[in-house]
Amino acid sequence: MIKKLLLAIMIAFPMSLFAQKFGVINTQELIQSLPEVKTIQEQMQAATKKYEDEFAKLQEEFNKKFQEFQALEASTPETIKERRTQ
Repeated sequence: MIKKLLLAIMIAFPMSLFAQKFGVINTQELIQSLPEVKTIQEQMQAATKKYEDEFAKLQEEFNKKFQEFQALEASTPETIKERRTQ
């Protein structure tokens, strides 16, 4: 009985080793090969450009108002300065 069990294990064990197969995949290459990636990249670039332009306009507006605020004379009333600071 034990001999039959050992014989069955010895026969089944090598078969189970050959049944396991492993592979390696390059995920970066796989993702780049998808057609949706190009459209998403184009959308991201368009959104980035849009937000960069908007940020540049806001920064320009801020700098202009800040220069105007700094150009206020010392004789300007405090209430006007406080209003412009807000």
